[in-house]
Amino acid sequence: MTGSLVSGLLGQVVGGRYLLIESLGESESGVVCAADDLTSGMKVAVKLLHPALAAERGFVRRLRTELRTVSRLRHPNLLPVLDFGEGDEGFWFVSTLMAASLGTFAARGLRLDGRQVVAIGAAAAAGLEHAHAHGVVHRGITPGNVLLSEHGSVCLGDFGVARALAATSGRETGVLGSTRYLAPEQLSGAPVGPPADVYSLALCLLEVLEGRHPFAGSEGLESVATRTARPLEASEDHGELGRLLEECGRLEPFRRPTAAEMCRALGELADRLGPPAPLPLVDLPPTRSGRTGSVGGVRLVTTPGGVPIARAPDAPEVGMSHDVRPLPSRGSRVAAVVVTMLLVVALLGGGAWAWWATRVEKHTVPDLIGLAETDARRRIDGLGWQVERVESRRDGTRPGEVIDQEPPPGESLAEGRTLRLVVSLGATLARPPRDLVGLTLEEARIRLVEAGFELGDSTLRHDEDAPPGVVIATERLPDLLPKGSAIDVVVSDGPRPREIPRDLVSQPAEEAERRLRELGLKVARRSSPSETVPAGKVVKTEPAAGAKVEKGSEVTLVVSSGPPMVEVPDVVGLQASAAAEELEAAGLGVEGTVGPPNRKVLRTDPPTGSEVRKGTSVTLYTE
Repeated sequence: MTGSLVSGLLGQVVGGRYLLIESLGESESGVVCAADDLTSGMKVAVKLLHPALAAERGFVRRLRTELRTVSRLRHPNLLPVLDFGEGDEGFWFVSTLMAASLGTFAARGLRLDGRQVVAIGAAAAAGLEHAHAHGVVHRGITPGNVLLSEHGSVCLGDFGVARALAATSGRETGVLGSTRYLAPEQLSGAPVGPPADVYSLALCLLEVLEGRHPFAGSEGLESVATRTARPLEASEDHGELGRLLEECGRLEPFRRPTAAEMCRALGELADRLGPPAPLPLVDLPPTRSGRTGSVGGVRLVTTPGGVPIARAPDAPEVGMSHDVRPLPSRGSRVAAVVVTMLLVVALLGGGAWAWWATRVEKHTVPDLIGLAETDARRRIDGLGWQVERVESRRDGTRPGEVIDQEPPPGESLAEGRTLRLVVSLGATLARPPRDLVGLTLEEARIRLVEAGFELGDSTLRHDEDAPPGVVIATERLPDLLPKGSAIDVVVSDGPRPREIPRDLVSQPAEEAERRLRELGLKVARRSSPSETVPAGKVVKTEPAAGAKVEKGSEVTLVVSSGPPMVEVPDVVGLQASAAAEELEAAGLGVEGTVGPPNRKVLRTDPPTGSEVRKGTSVTLYTE
């Protein structure tokens, strides 16, 4: 998206709601603009995808799914996705307007000291810990998406773009192919999980700690080869922090600490090091986005990035206390220190005491977004403000949750003035899909996510027609449901098992086969002699009677061929009595003797060697 195209966007209203007022920058994925939310009156950041990406429908579909997932990650150190959509201007999404990023320092080769890096890293790792706990991996952390606000917070952004690109392109190489901060396993094409985010964050922190990219000496393929062969290495001067970053930058993913362990280690280190020093000032040229004002004789200058800097008249520049969002357990204490330091700087200016004595009492507006309304009101009770309550719906929010406020956190508001709270009625309403029957469970889950819903419980039920794993019914659904609602489904467990009848033995084979086929089973036959079951009738089934088998399974009928066959033994030359004994031993009988019974046998009927059924009688002929 060229500069002329970017400038042509300014003044447009995106999504019928967001007036684009200023270009904040351009990346490989799109352009970011500051915008006025014409509905709430608040300032937000709107990112518009480059036309080439917006034209890839598979990417856009996946991005929609990922943005819905990310919008549900409610955490102070994760940049919230407030809204998204698509129109004539292409695909866009909206987030909180932030002031700067670690990229501001990295691009200029500026160094932060250990306490500053620890504070920023602890906050960013806390956001990662929350995302990983909900199964979300960033895949593309860079200094540019470790964001700093002007109200004392650190947020990780750009989750959805990196995940959507990796899922649709089959690559695990971060956002739009940028490789400078990717983990070794991403560069080598191996599977990517949470350890990759830990590596990338550690590399970003090491860069601003040392003022240079750890692998700045190599380029292109050489850089990739170096990072897949050499772990992160920090100077010994960085002490415990350097050793922790080296652990996070090990080549083997399984040897790195988790985001939770990284967060805990940085938090403990922050407790030992104490509060961070002021951020180094960045001498940026003034632009039309720079704004100035004064409080108590102290000139307040906002840089183009939006980071406030306090400067007394005719005095050298001083930096504000480091603007970070620490670990949740210390958040309120550090935020109070930051606000107090800014207030003291303002009060020390010329005429401050007179201004303080005559002004209406003011208080700093706390961050109420994400709190239950009752908790928000309890937090501002006694500050003397009027409260205006506005109801709205927003995806990814709970009923009764504060989703917007005016003035925003960090501003001063005089007693008697109005603080507007926008309270959620829950997610926006949408029509649940009605075409889930016949889809596989995974297809149904994707269809629900695309429509803004979630898959609820799945109940198995036998069905004679639907194959296993296919949705055969849903719960009764109203016309509209809040997005994010879980919808229960009934899934086919396939046809019910068939039990092989227990009374087929001794039944005619034709009758037994008919009954098995009526049960939906296939039938095979095999003959076997039997001394007890008449020929043509069932001796047994395989599997055995009473066994349960799937519909369509094959059952073998073992059918009697009558008694077994035996061979008439050779008794010629034996005395008749001896011949009779041998025949009986072979399972044959003696019909009688033709000739003197005490003489030798000349022949038999049936003759010697004949195959006859067991029990057949043989006639002996003697001399």
